[in-house]
Amino acid sequence: MTRHHIIDTPNYNTTYLNKLHKLLQAVNDKAAYTTFRNNIIKRQKGKNYQMESDRINGILANSALSQTNPNYQRLKHRAEELKKLGAKAFDRGIDE
Repeated sequence: MTRHHIIDTPNYNTTYLNKLHKLLQAVNDKAAYTTFRNNIIKRQKGKNYQMESDRINGILANSALSQTNPNYQRLKHRAEELKKLGAKAFDRGIDE
């Protein structure tokens, strides 16, 4: 039996093609799952930034914190950071 004879056998081709199909399907499934998971994580991070920003802005707007209080400056600084992160999260995607 020569090598050509084995390759030309219909059984061999069917088995090979089935294995190849399963391998390609597994690669595609993994890539799709990874993309799906990354999108979920990006959306969750964006929501977390938005919720923290809303909370801090609410504290700053409704609080009796004086502008000389160290917490006021810290919250104000964090609000600015979140504003920058929020723009990044919604416009260009969040870095992993």
